[in-house]
Amino acid sequence: YLSDTAVTDAGVERLSALPALKSVALHGTGLSETGHQSLLAARPELQIAWDGADLQRGAALRLLDAGVSLRVVDRAGRTHDNLRSREALPPGRVAVKHVDASSAARFGDDELQQLALLPEIESLSLAGVGITPDQLVQLHGLTTLKSLEIGPLRLPPAPLDALRKALTGCEIVVKEPPDAEVARLILAMKGKVTVATL
Repeated sequence: YLSDTAVTDAGVERLSALPALKSVALHGTGLSETGHQSLLAARPELQIAWDGADLQRGAALRLLDAGVSLRVVDRAGRTHDNLRSREALPPGRVAVKHVDASSAARFGDDELQQLALLPEIESLSLAGVGITPDQLVQLHGLTTLKSLEIGPLRLPPAPLDALRKALTGCEIVVKEPPDAEVARLILAMKGKVTVATL
């Protein structure tokens, strides 16, 4: 019984060398489809109980490799907050609830695509990520989002309006760029601001 353990393809490969083994339970593990097929080919008589590849865990690992911070809930219902490395991710299946990419080393199209594999994501911070209007479209399918922080980006209104229509149950926070924020403060104090466009 290896369910809900940190076993991976490398560990499962060793099982093929155990001739007395008749059955194995591998639910909630890091076993991939390739690893499963390999084990079946090596030991066709072995009864394998497995609930399929864990796409959400795979997405979490790829996001952690990009430098994001995650909040996840494990199968026992325990919350694990501020995870920043592969090693910190608990074994077994997890539900990713929050992704914070504000301090990510990289966050582009590949990482945005991983978000689509997170069916229980509730909050997402992209503050500090240079996201384009075209990339915003990739967020339209994240209908479980309750909170989305985009940060200080200069985006045209149309893509933001489309995002708000797609994510009706989500609070979308778009902060003004720092120069606009400072200008508003100066104007509020009856100061003068000169605007130059390049």
